[in-house]
Amino acid sequence: MSSFYTNKHSLPLPPNIHPGQAVRIGTQKKN
Repeated sequence: MSSFYTNKHSLPLPPNIHPGQAVRIGTQKKN
């Protein structure tokens, strides 16, 4: 799971997604 989370966040995020929002989405998926 950690590798998937890291790989997803190493990719460039779309401009409409804020880094903070991406962290929230990742946290929800982790939980």
